[in-house]
Order: sequence, then structure tokens, then C-alpha cells
Amino acid sequence: MLRFEELCRLIEKNKNFSGLIFLHIKEITSLEPTIKILEKYSLKEQIRFFAVDEITLSLIKKIKENYQEYKVGIYLPENSHNFSEEKLKSADFVWADEVTFKWISKEKIELSHKLKKPFYAISPDLIPESVFSESIEQRWKELLNSGVDKICTGKVKEFLDFIGSKKN
Repeated sequence: MLRFEELCRLIEKNKNFSGLIFLHIKEITSLEPTIKILEKYSLKEQIRFFAVDEITLSLIKKIKENYQEYKVGIYLPENSHNFSEEKLKSADFVWADEVTFKWISKEKIELSHKLKKPFYAISPDLIPESVFSESIEQRWKELLNSGVDKICTGKVKEFLDFIGSKKN
């Protein structure tokens, strides 16, 4: 398995890499060691932090207070109590997923965009329990039609083929 520092080194060496790197912080205590590694590389523009559940708001606060050069997102699972204009304003972007029903909607995305916050959706292929696993391409289509800015997927080639087929 690749260590985080090795990954940073590989990305920095690849001058053609223009993607975003989303870092899921699972414990607030892992933020500072992660930042120490990142300080050795020029990846600040590409890094996006997020955390789930009860630490999402704590992570936003800590990054906004101590590491303003980084972007941090608010995690919105289904029926999230964090979905409010006030809480969306505190973050730089939205990181959302769905497991049991369609929760991501055009209205939620429009509010995010009104606040100038990109909205990133997680593809059903990355959520083992997702009810959308049987119809991933259909859900991609619905998410894109709703206005999501990006979809995070483990099926990169299939997604690029899907996007390419929609342009023709």
C-alpha cells in the first residue's frame, strides 16, 4: 500500500496532474500530522479536506482558524442536520452522499451554488450499501442533470466513457 507521503511525492512529480485530492480526516488529531506532510509539497491548491459525522464542523472550524490556505468541505449525508445556509457558509464546498434514497437534489445544489460553494457527489460505486449500485450510470446522469460540480468515483474509465457518450 502506498503511504500518504509517497502519494504526495508522486503527484508533485507529475506536472500534468490537475485533479483535486480529497482527504477524509477520520480523527481531528490526524489533521496536524497530515498538514506537516503537505507542507513539504506544493499541493495546497489541489487539497480538499472533509470529515464525516460529528467531527465535520470541528474540522471546518480548525482549518478556518489555523490553516486558511486549505479548502475544507461540509459533509452532507442523507437527511443531514448540517444542511442549512448558515452551516454551508462555513465551508468551502459540499461533500455529499446517498445510501438508501435520493437525497441530493437540484434545490440543494442551487443553494450551494448561490453561496458559491461547489457541490461534490459520491458515486454509488464507492458506497457498498447504496441502493443505486444496480444503476450507477442512471444515478450519474441524474446527479449531472441536477448540477453537481463533480462526481467522485472509483470507476474512472467507465465514468469518462459515460461522459464521452453523452457529448456525442
